[in-house]
Amino acid sequence: TYPDQSLQPVRIPRPGWPSAKILAEIAYILLFEVMGYSTVLYDTGDILSDRVVNYVAGCLDPDDVTCKERDVNHPAAHFTIETWNEGIQRAALLPEDVRPPVLATPDYTLLDAWYIWRDVLDDAIQSPQHLSLDYYRFYDAELYQPYIFFDNWTRVYDLLPPETIMHCSQMIHELGS
Repeated sequence: TYPDQSLQPVRIPRPGWPSAKILAEIAYILLFEVMGYSTVLYDTGDILSDRVVNYVAGCLDPDDVTCKERDVNHPAAHFTIETWNEGIQRAALLPEDVRPPVLATPDYTLLDAWYIWRDVLDDAIQSPQHLSLDYYRFYDAELYQPYIFFDNWTRVYDLLPPETIMHCSQMIHELGS
């Protein structure tokens, strides 16, 4: 319920980069199909997370750091799906009265925005194929083979404590559908 007492659907931003699109779809499935909330995917098309922060703050101009034109009672989106460095910086620059109230960030030291083990980084940099650390070229499989530097899914699976793993068939059985 909004301050004007109107009922509004949960508005999930769907930014333009692949991981955020996937997370938005997952959030939609959870909120709409599992929990029964009225939910809308708001396709921002943006590839910049700072613009998505503006949508959540209620700014009418996604590029305005001062958020002069705003409708904080009816924001275009209700939360961010994935906020990168630019979005975190934007949130800090927004006027306090429109700044999104909760913005969780990792509480551990990062190598830029990559979450990789030090030995993987060292191996990647010292190898003849080099792991590209800028994400614009990183996805071009013709130029790079990043998969050779990371454990496959079965290795990661083997590292997980068995009691934390729930197979899809178990989830369906436990959820009753």
